[in-house]
Formats: sequence, structure tokens, C-alpha cells
Amino acid sequence: MAKLFGVCDFDCSIFVDLSDNGIEYSNYSYKIGIDTDLQPIIKDHIQFMEKVTFPYFEKLSTVKGISDYFNNRLLALTDEELKDRKVMKSFQKEEVLCAIIASYLENEERLTEVIDTYKKLYSTSEFYFNDINVLDNWIKDNNEVN
Repeated sequence: MAKLFGVCDFDCSIFVDLSDNGIEYSNYSYKIGIDTDLQPIIKDHIQFMEKVTFPYFEKLSTVKGISDYFNNRLLALTDEELKDRKVMKSFQKEEVLCAIIASYLENEERLTEVIDTYKKLYSTSEFYFNDINVLDNWIKDNNEVN
């Protein structure tokens, strides 16, 4: 998430686990035991909140912000990235559905492109694809209302 905000301060943190997928899809976690010094963890967490989490909340505080944040990222993906399982996993289903709804509520001209691109990204995942279709059908059925 920090990368999406252009924040690289945490790439070399002792709290980053790079074992699975490198820095782009790394895990960030704190391991706490009985004798753990919590001060570095608290300091790190405060910095992360200030540099990443609070700006994230700010971006997502409006319907337009939600649409821009998720859908701009989606529409910037290449055809190759749209087939990448790591990219698929980088969007949660509730984010996808909220992003589509936000685009609809904002009356965006790109709504059809957004829906079609999410369908393309999740064409192999019924878990996502079916709900995207349900939402797409609802929008088509209720478009004259908006």
C-alpha cells in the first residue's frame, strides 16, 4: 500500500517479510513476544499511519476519491497485468464492488470500461466475476434512474 502512495520509507524495514513475492507484494508484520521491546514497533507504526494510512483514509473519504483510487489503478494495468494472479489478489472483492458503485454514483463516462476491465481481470474467478455481473446487471436495469 505504501508504494501506491509513493512512500518507500518502509521497504527496508525490519518488519517487512519479502520471502514470498519481493517488495511489491511483501507482508508487513510485527512479531511480539514476552520480552519484545515495543518502542521500535510503536514508532514504526506511528510513522506508517502518518505517511500511508491517514493519506489513504483521506483519499477514500469521498465517492470520487474511491473511484479515482481504485479505478485509475485498474485502468492503468497492461493486458499482461490483467492476467497476473498477484494483481488479482491486490484488489479485495469489496474494493472492486465499491469502485464500480463509486464510478456509477459519479456518473463517470468510463463506467462501462471500468466494469469490463474488472470482468477481464476476474474472468477466471467466479467469486468475483459473479458479483461483478450482478452489479453490472443492476446498473443496466436502473441506469435511467441515474
